[in-house]
Amino acid sequence: MIQDNASFTFLHRIEEVELNIEDGRWQSALALALTLPDICGGIAFPEIVKRYRDGRAVLDRNQRPTRDVGNQYIRWFDTYAAPFFKVSAQDISPYICGERCWQLRCEYLHQNKGFANTEDNSLTDIRIDIEQFCRRMCQAARAYYEVEHTEKDFNLYNTPVLDFIKASQDEQSNATIAIMCSNSAYGNGLKLALQCLSKNILVFETPEAARKTSIKDKQSQIIRSSEHILELLNNEKF
Repeated sequence: MIQDNASFTFLHRIEEVELNIEDGRWQSALALALTLPDICGGIAFPEIVKRYRDGRAVLDRNQRPTRDVGNQYIRWFDTYAAPFFKVSAQDISPYICGERCWQLRCEYLHQNKGFANTEDNSLTDIRIDIEQFCRRMCQAARAYYEVEHTEKDFNLYNTPVLDFIKASQDEQSNATIAIMCSNSAYGNGLKLALQCLSKNILVFETPEAARKTSIKDKQSQIIRSSEHILELLNNEKF
């Protein structure tokens, strides 16, 4: 993949885990592998959202239901990944469940820790083979993608990499950049930041507004921002 403007996809993330395994970069492999259920859970169970005690959904700054990431994560693992974490096909249960995997994800990524047991040590420590754990997680995530990618939009979780240094050295392009952002102030800020890339930058607050404008330029790129996360959908260079 080119190292300038790019959008790393879900499959790229899986491949990155596998490359880290081959290179023996165990911390990087584990950190990335633990994020795969984050993505898959959001795609598989969008209806699982945070709620108040009276049942009302908790809304984010854009007045949309807030993901219950933990329960999405656990549900996806137990539903789709668990079969890949059985030591043998005859095992009834996997050697790690969704709740424990979520615990590992939170403590490893945010505190650089492993599993935390109860004070009375009623739980047994889980010792994982990092290589096997990461390989099995990649197998589970890829299997889920192969079944669902034609029905689900995995592009929503692409990771953008914008090379602003290179862009500032290049001449402005005539290609169109369409910024999709529900926050108009943030969208206009992106427009200012990207002026060095193109002379033609459009900002839309909703997909409906964007559809009213015909963008026929084949070199056009769409940049979406949802809750302040940039998403670059097209890998073509300007």
